[in-house]
Amino acid sequence: MMPWRMWLIVVGVLLTGTGGVGMAGPLIVAHRAGNLNWPENTICGFAAARQAGVDAIELDVQVSKDGVPVVYHPDDLGQWTTTKGMVADHTWAELRQLDVAKGFKGAVPFDCAPEERKIPSLAQVLERIPETPLILDFKSLPATPLVEAIVKVIPPTEWRRITVYSTQAEHLEAMKAHRPDAVLFENRATTFARLVKVKAGEDCALPNAAPWIGFELRRALDECERFKLGSNCVTLPPQQMWTPESTHCARRMVRGAKLAFFGINTVADYTLAAKLGADAVYTDDPKLLVGARRKR
Repeated sequence: MMPWRMWLIVVGVLLTGTGGVGMAGPLIVAHRAGNLNWPENTICGFAAARQAGVDAIELDVQVSKDGVPVVYHPDDLGQWTTTKGMVADHTWAELRQLDVAKGFKGAVPFDCAPEERKIPSLAQVLERIPETPLILDFKSLPATPLVEAIVKVIPPTEWRRITVYSTQAEHLEAMKAHRPDAVLFENRATTFARLVKVKAGEDCALPNAAPWIGFELRRALDECERFKLGSNCVTLPPQQMWTPESTHCARRMVRGAKLAFFGINTVADYTLAAKLGADAVYTDDPKLLVGARRKR
């Protein structure tokens, strides 16, 4: 079996888009640690996901009132804690006391120390979850204060295991400006446009300079017709966005592009993602997919 430290190097190389390796299935990324298994975005969840055998961890970063990058996803603290309001309305001293696990709704019991259940800072995650590749998803605006705070706390030696994602182009542009060597996902708007064009049978030749391209395997879409006096919109049921045609198109746009499929929470979808050639999958159920990969 490949030594653990060497395996981390291989995974890190793939996540940074500089190489590849044959595997029994796509890399498994624990989305927010895997909130079907553990409290999301907690040291408790990250440590458990790593122990379960995931290849990388995705986490969400916002900035506190006093400029500390903290790991939390929703706009409202009340979704997972007993405190209301925005992350940006509270200091790090206040946020670090909040227990995220109080709102955990997963069916599987978990056991972790009280401090591991609370909102962590990005610096704490880097320290407590060493070496494991991390994907940072930026979740607060404006972009510049968040990016500056993140760049400030990440030591130079840690950038080799970090990849950056955001739904907002503003974050990606700010990161390029502050850290030109950072590994980024493609602008989501570009990815979405390409996938829709392929579904419509159009040419997908949109520019791409990022090594990673990510989008949901299935996504509900709104079809709209617009008039001078308004518009009519119909929401379609989830459509399969990644197909043999769209994966071929995405890889054609940049040599060595790596494809990440989001929302993979069943064995059937994991099998489909592997068949379509996904390099990585985001999952809320790491235990399920790690088990499925071991059986392949």
